[in-house]
Amino acid sequence: MKVIKNIISLNKKLSSVRKKNQSIGFVPTMGSLHQGHISLLEQSTIENNVTVCSIYVNPTQFNDKKDFEKYPRDIKRDENLLKRIKCDILFLPSDHEMYPDNKANEDYGFMNGMDILEGEKRPGHFYGVLTIVHKLFKIIQPD
Repeated sequence: MKVIKNIISLNKKLSSVRKKNQSIGFVPTMGSLHQGHISLLEQSTIENNVTVCSIYVNPTQFNDKKDFEKYPRDIKRDENLLKRIKCDILFLPSDHEMYPDNKANEDYGFMNGMDILEGEKRPGHFYGVLTIVHKLFKIIQPD
């Protein structure tokens, strides 16, 4: 498994995959991998030539800094699980890599419903989730 920490290197690697007309599967995570993640990753390895897993604990989806700081992180454990299931690429970006201009959230024009139900209790959470998933899909462009 190749561990890649920056977008430029990831784009270079994925460009070579695309040149070979190989398919790319992608499973975005915040780490602390569990059986749900593993089943998605295993399915991706069956359906695609290359599987990418991202591990990024996204600060913009935490409205409470203490929750962000307490979020479990065990990258060695996660790496071992990914190697065991033969994940091809682990994308492990930094905050600066994902938010180089410090712009936290995009305005997608349909966000007025994001502050009801769970969103009411966690202001900004869904904005952060949508923003990071959008960024990751734009970077990886999975099949």
